[in-house]
Amino acid sequence: MLGDQYATSTVEQLAEDLRDPGTPTEINRLGCTLQHWRTQISNWYYAQVSNGPTEAANNLLKRIKRVGSHFTNFGDYRIRMLL
Repeated sequence: MLGDQYATSTVEQLAEDLRDPGTPTEINRLGCTLQHWRTQISNWYYAQVSNGPTEAANNLLKRIKRVGSHFTNFGDYRIRMLL
């Protein structure tokens, strides 16, 4: 697919430019990181899907678990989680 090839080539070119010997060490490390994660970055560009909703639901469940530590009846705790 053309968009996927464009994204991959763009990420690879950016990673190569950042790994230039004349740049600071931190920038070189960023280039290495981009090169290592180039497939995942280009896949995001193609699909534009993130795990944000999953992380939000997980965070909500953890907060309910912390707040619900005083529940003595598991059925009540389960209903609260399902709500």
